[in-house]
Amino acid sequence: MRFRFLFCAVFTATTLVLLWMLWKYHLPWPIVGYIAGVLLLMLLPKTVTARPRFLYTAFPLLIPAAVYFHRRGKELWPYVLSACAAGIVGLTALYGVLGAIP
Repeated sequence: MRFRFLFCAVFTATTLVLLWMLWKYHLPWPIVGYIAGVLLLMLLPKTVTARPRFLYTAFPLLIPAAVYFHRRGKELWPYVLSACAAGIVGLTALYGVLGAIP
């Protein structure tokens, strides 16, 4: 139960960072509308909590992140890869050892 809060907190922080990147590096309006629709359908119902797997349906949010790292964050790229690798290892450990399902 406590892991669900952690997953939701990390997901919310990731979504906010990606939305900030979307605001900074603009995408065409149809894509922004798709992202908004997916996020609203994901966050509005009370029966479904914000889970990381739902972020994959809003995959165009990753386009501004790619632009950011191409233009400015080249020196940050090794840290991003390290954080992603640590996250995958941590989630795998949670799933395997504790049976946590977000």
